[in-house]
Amino acid sequence: MGISIGYSRTAASTKAFALIAEGWNELVQDGLTPDLIGTCPVCANSEVLYAYSRDGDCIGVLAWQHHKVLDVYEVTLGYVEPSSRKQRVFAEMFAALVQRARSETVATINVPIHPDNAVAKAVLEKLQGQVATVVYEHAVA
Repeated sequence: MGISIGYSRTAASTKAFALIAEGWNELVQDGLTPDLIGTCPVCANSEVLYAYSRDGDCIGVLAWQHHKVLDVYEVTLGYVEPSSRKQRVFAEMFAALVQRARSETVATINVPIHPDNAVAKAVLEKLQGQVATVVYEHAVA
């Protein structure tokens, strides 16, 4: 599959807007949002990479925010539409993000995921990500 990667400085004006909604909806429906809250963390000022096919169809999106004080990129959403999965679309978008981080001398990319998101775990491990922290939440009734 030949894909191209595009970039938008703001999620508000991206060609991948519909995929942002679709991806977040899938995480909410599957109960796999990183914080178990339904509010989408992608905001108007999130930066976005998006993948599109040779036909010009938008097939993937990767949104992040640059936390300048910490000098960290934090991925807020990664999504590939179902018919384009297992074709390295996410890997190519992530490689483009790594390139962008290097060019801005950002040393770390964090990708928070829900602990039950087995697909995300497998993909991030395949991309040589390391578990950096585990947070245990205690509900106080």
